[in-house]
Amino acid sequence: MFTTNNLKNTFIEVCSPFNFSPEMEKAYQVSAYPISIFMMRLAVVLGGLTYLSFYSLDALVFPETYPKLWIIRTIVIILLLLTLWFTYHPLFAKIHQPMVFALLTSFVVGQLVSIIILDSDIGTKSFFTGFFVIAACTYMLSQLNLKNCLLLFGEMIFGYVWVTGFYLGAFDEGYFSEKGISLFNDIFFLFSMNVIGVAAYITLQYFRRKGFLAQLLAEEERRKVELERLRIKISSDLHDDVGSILSGLAMQAEILQHTDCENQGERLIRLSELSRNAMSRMRDAVWAMDARKDKWENLQDRMREFAAEMLGEKGLAYQIDFQDINLKDQLLPEIRQNLYLIFKEAVTNVVKHSNATKVITTLKNTDSGFEMMIKDNGVLDDKEFQHSGLGLNNIKMRAKQIQASLEF
Repeated sequence: MFTTNNLKNTFIEVCSPFNFSPEMEKAYQVSAYPISIFMMRLAVVLGGLTYLSFYSLDALVFPETYPKLWIIRTIVIILLLLTLWFTYHPLFAKIHQPMVFALLTSFVVGQLVSIIILDSDIGTKSFFTGFFVIAACTYMLSQLNLKNCLLLFGEMIFGYVWVTGFYLGAFDEGYFSEKGISLFNDIFFLFSMNVIGVAAYITLQYFRRKGFLAQLLAEEERRKVELERLRIKISSDLHDDVGSILSGLAMQAEILQHTDCENQGERLIRLSELSRNAMSRMRDAVWAMDARKDKWENLQDRMREFAAEMLGEKGLAYQIDFQDINLKDQLLPEIRQNLYLIFKEAVTNVVKHSNATKVITTLKNTDSGFEMMIKDNGVLDDKEFQHSGLGLNNIKMRAKQIQASLEF
């Protein structure tokens, strides 16, 4: 049964793609801008070519008014060329919304002025073909927001009503004279074309925005699944890793109770190391789960913090460079965590098993993804390098989890 509530819910559902938050609207405009700018250039070119094609017909169709028409056409073509040139300027990306709105507004004004110049000649339909091509393409393919589109539609209605009233009121022959009917037909034709353009634009925008909204929801769902999987993994790591450290702490404490005071120093040092290790693992786990740290810049800060603690305090020089990477871009939590743990394990190995004095870490974009390179100036014996105790198995495991390849 169809009720008022059903109608209201349907209306809300239909309007939802147009009721984006400011942040979502900005994201939508950014994602749609490449297509928008291409189609706007296409519309401008088609409109300019159409205007040029009508130059030769003006003298035949409008023998008395064609000089005025040529002036209008020349001005419009110059504006179109300037608009086309300006679309390649970096500033256009920031102001293309009001620019498109101003362009369409000028088209509507041009329609009204031309009606007055032609004095409702039946040839008006031919004259406005160029406007139809530009307006229809721009309506349907540009990225005007709904507010500007409705403002433009209101301007059309006001303009056409004003021109109709102005001329019909000035006719001595009456509203239903041949001239009055001709004017009414021309204005109705123009108005109908504009209505079709607006309807097509709104329909296209609706499905485009609905698709964008579905894409965002799918991306959000995927991120939730990834985050949930990461939380389960971190929970397992905490249970296995930190749990074993805490068990070691408890065991060392029990042994300490039965140890002579003279031999307690070594046990206390071991307790301190285990405590610091447990705290470090806990900080890593909290950082990995923090959704506010999902950018490249957060990974860079974390790596530099660890390098300062592990290398700087021991007098080793270090350098961490991120090349050709936008630090504001998002990074999947699992990739972020494993990259950091690989870096941490590698730096720890350098400190424990190498006589290096400098460590350089470089992370850069490549054709296939990105590459992290960690190198030092130390010397390591091949037999010692191949020993399983150097944490290489952990590095291989972390790399496998993010489908990365390793080279030593």
